[in-house]
Amino acid sequence: MKYIFLIVLSGLVYISQAAADVTGPVCVINGDLISVNGTRFGAECKDGTTVRLHGIDAPELDQLCRRSDGAIFKCGLYAASFLLERVRDQIVVCHGNSRYVDGNWLMRCYIDDENINAYMVQQGWALSYEMLSRRYQDEEAIAMEQNKGIWNFEFTDPWDWRKGKRLPGMEQ
Repeated sequence: MKYIFLIVLSGLVYISQAAADVTGPVCVINGDLISVNGTRFGAECKDGTTVRLHGIDAPELDQLCRRSDGAIFKCGLYAASFLLERVRDQIVVCHGNSRYVDGNWLMRCYIDDENINAYMVQQGWALSYEMLSRRYQDEEAIAMEQNKGIWNFEFTDPWDWRKGKRLPGMEQ
């Protein structure tokens, strides 16, 4: 009986692990949140498996950034658009077995051998989210040095922006 229980328990752990890996086309929710096998209906992704890209944090959709000429723009929309351009018409494979505090899966996602999480940080449209992982610090340093993506603009770190911090002159 003890052995049967261990075999069943082992099977449940394996099923739990396997169920966390998802593959399919992507509906982009924002610059670090996707729905694998989701379908876009207007402004929302329906159905599918919602996945937060592990170890990165992109600007929120309505987050504002400032260009060097002083112009204000929604940099979160740019981040989401950048991600959309990369994953459009592609099959994405996501691996992980944990959930974020909001209940969404927390995963590393790939197109072929390319890590999409790393790509977003390398291109400057997401930051390394050290609260979850230090995996993408090197990619962030390169993007910052090369002024890629939001590093070419004045911005507030997304985690500070969510707490209400704004750039000078942009207080709400």
